[in-house]
Amino acid sequence: HEGMLYATTQSGYVLAVDTNSGKTTWRAHLGFHLWSSPVVVDNTLLVANCRGQLFAYSLADKTKPKQLWKLRIGRGGCIESTPVVWRGRIYVGTWSGFFFAIGH
Repeated sequence: HEGMLYATTQSGYVLAVDTNSGKTTWRAHLGFHLWSSPVVVDNTLLVANCRGQLFAYSLADKTKPKQLWKLRIGRGGCIESTPVVWRGRIYVGTWSGFFFAIGH
């Protein structure tokens, strides 16, 4: 996204990496096991963890995302699927066996 790579790690970090320099400009620990891929929609970074939480970060400063909100989904089953955004809603599945739609 605009010269930045946003990636997650098994150890629980989400990273912002400058694609020109390879330098990590930002990192946040969101809990062990970040298995879903982060997604950028409308200058917002969405990241899910294995505690059943979904995080949104503003990319106004793409090198240092700022947390906008955090939402616990369902009973907290691991979110391994990558969030999908369509028509103003966020869709995500969890290991608890449920598929969730978040939004208006």
